[in-house]
Amino acid sequence: MKIDLKECKDARWQAIQAEIFERDDYTCVNCGESNCKIFVHFKTFEPAKKLWEYSKEILVTLCEDCLAEERQFLGNALTCLSEAARKQFLSNQIDNIAFSLLAMKKPVDVDSETVGETISLWLRTPKLVEFMVKIYQRKLRYDLQKSKDKRNDK
Repeated sequence: MKIDLKECKDARWQAIQAEIFERDDYTCVNCGESNCKIFVHFKTFEPAKKLWEYSKEILVTLCEDCLAEERQFLGNALTCLSEAARKQFLSNQIDNIAFSLLAMKKPVDVDSETVGETISLWLRTPKLVEFMVKIYQRKLRYDLQKSKDKRNDK
């Protein structure tokens, strides 16, 4: 991934970068560290796009250590995931699994059981679904607690 240094100094990118840092509360979204140097990470990178042309949904705040790990392990993780999915599922099932995972990641107006049921239609493995629902419930509790903590700090 090669970024044009001129683009990094562009006011449009600087504004988006500041918005991403603020959205993520100046905290690494991976490890939760806030007293460190942070960067905006692109979950996907398209060399033809300018930095300010990316959707904010694919931009996240990472600390220096997590950014280094992400760069080091991403290729292997994607290869393993792709091979595992192709061995077990058809392409339309993989697409539906991806959609369900996205629903879990975004703030949605449905409860964790609904997301779990959506995923179970495609995975057909109750233990995995139960595990994913527990993770989602944990995330909801964490987000709720973080929201309460912010309100208490003010």
